[in-house]
Amino acid sequence: MSDLKPHTSGYMKSPAAHRFQKGKSCNPKGRPKMAETPYTALQKVLDRKVSLAGSGCKIPIREALLLRLR
Repeated sequence: MSDLKPHTSGYMKSPAAHRFQKGKSCNPKGRPKMAETPYTALQKVLDRKVSLAGSGCKIPIREALLLRLR
């Protein structure tokens, strides 16, 4: 009985060779990026900032359009 060694792996102790490596991400590729829809493309365009004529302030295009309509 004296030749029994304590278990180095088992419940809550995975073998050292199969543990996560330090400094390495578990999922290096990550989630794939979603394809751009027409709605997201429109959102990108409307979120761009433009400068108003006569003043140096910049506002998003959507606000400029609303000011023009008003």
